[in-house]
This record gives sequence, structure tokens and C-alpha cells, in this order.
Amino acid sequence: MSTDLASGLPFLTTMQLRSALGDAGVAESAADAIVDVNEGAKPYASRSAANARRAKNQQSFTDLEDRTTDLWI
Repeated sequence: MSTDLASGLPFLTTMQLRSALGDAGVAESAADAIVDVNEGAKPYASRSAANARRAKNQQSFTDLEDRTTDLWI
């Protein structure tokens, strides 16, 4: 029930979250509070996902550099 970001990390849309909370029988006032917190967290989550992707790409590049250097030594 989640959508994967480009980095491959799962991302739950507001609509998906509201649906899951409704299916779980969470009271509307509590669901609204949960959605508000989730909305506030999304920019941080997006940045974290982007940083994780950059770190993964950097590690892949470093591994490639190491293997290429080994060929020239």
C-alpha cells in the first residue's frame, strides 16, 4: 500500500495513510492529528531519502574507483 520513491524507499501518500487509519478504526480527530504529523515529517523524509540515495551512489562510485585503480597498479 505504499509508493516507492526514486531511491527505492517506501512512501505513504496522505490518501493511503487516511485510508489505512480509517480501515484500522482510528477516530477522525486522532487520524487528523496523525496526518498533520506525517505531513510535517515529509520534507525531512524526502531529504533523508535523497541523502541516502546520494550516499549509495557515492559508495558505488568509490567502489568503482577502487576497482579501476586496482587495474592500473
